[in-house]
Amino acid sequence: MSATDPNRQTNNQLQRQWVSVGYRCTSAGILKSIQQKFASYPFDWMITKPSVIQHAIQDDFHAFLNPDNYVSVRAQTFSSIEDINPQSIVCDEQLMVNQFYDTHTTHQNAYLYNCAHNHHSLHNNDDYEYYKRCVQRFRDLTVSPSILFISPIYSRVTEQFRLPEQLKEMQYVYDAFCKVYPDTNGIFIYMYKNMSITDACYINEIEPCGNIRQYTCYTPPDIIDAGEIFMGNCAYVIKTIQNIVKHYE
Repeated sequence: MSATDPNRQTNNQLQRQWVSVGYRCTSAGILKSIQQKFASYPFDWMITKPSVIQHAIQDDFHAFLNPDNYVSVRAQTFSSIEDINPQSIVCDEQLMVNQFYDTHTTHQNAYLYNCAHNHHSLHNNDDYEYYKRCVQRFRDLTVSPSILFISPIYSRVTEQFRLPEQLKEMQYVYDAFCKVYPDTNGIFIYMYKNMSITDACYINEIEPCGNIRQYTCYTPPDIIDAGEIFMGNCAYVIKTIQNIVKHYE
């Protein structure tokens, strides 16, 4: 049996599962790092924006799972979603972008796509079957899940106009979950770089979204929004988010 085999879960784990809901690998990486990832679900290890999560649930994943919607695109991972500085390139990416959700496929920054696989291809039969299992596992949840969303890292100077839009988008995601799983709960974290922070991380709890606890998280400017969780000056940030999730009730 693998470490993620549901048969190895305790009764408490079977009662409520953590499910990562984007925007990229960070959420799944955090759950894995604190031993709270017991199975794979559709939005793990890929790029998915809130509008995609909302629609995929409402659409029962038909557009999400349709291999004909995907095209291969070259892009690059930068240090953040706002960055296109050649000095900030982390790596080249071969993405499978879902054209149902992305009508434009010319973004240089991989994180600007709404729905893109950077570790799998639904044109590959094994990967396609893997995602079918992930979707079916999501459909087969016997109780409402706990969901974890971690946003892209934006510059704090954009927070005033960006955060209200993020809160609205995630309200729609929460509502979509609750139509299927009425007792959904969990954590939404909105990330912002603060130029005055060095080796620290500041967290601020904001108004909840139904049963969801919401936080703004302020990071050092030299954190890199890439890798399984983060890279660069990220130790305090990772520890802070891990503690929030570990102590969630």
